[in-house]
Amino acid sequence: MATENPWPDIEAALEAARERDDRAGFLRILAVGKVVLPQLQSVEQAKGWRLPIYETDDRRCVMAFSSQERLADSGVDAVETITTTGTELSQAWPQDEELWLAINLGSESAALVPPDVMRAMASGTTPQG
Repeated sequence: MATENPWPDIEAALEAARERDDRAGFLRILAVGKVVLPQLQSVEQAKGWRLPIYETDDRRCVMAFSSQERLADSGVDAVETITTTGTELSQAWPQDEELWLAINLGSESAALVPPDVMRAMASGTTPQG
């Protein structure tokens, strides 16, 4: 997937943008920064990587983490992981489902990105905040 990461510590960069209430900056960082997606079955067995979806009472979310450490802290039992940028992830986003992106599920730095923002990111645009 992506080869160069302008924010090696994406967690710190996302948190700093969130603390500044800089939604546009948060989305720019997410677009080019690398995130870790847990795979709940082997990529080979699944014949390709899958969006790791979990459901709550009121929404369906795709899990992504800012690092392998955050994934391990979450308790999610991943068979393997893939690393991708937010833009690459958004290009695989279903157009007909209301899936939210949940970053760092279960941690203090957790964040949710709405479905329309993920779809917009796929086309190279993101809502300004």
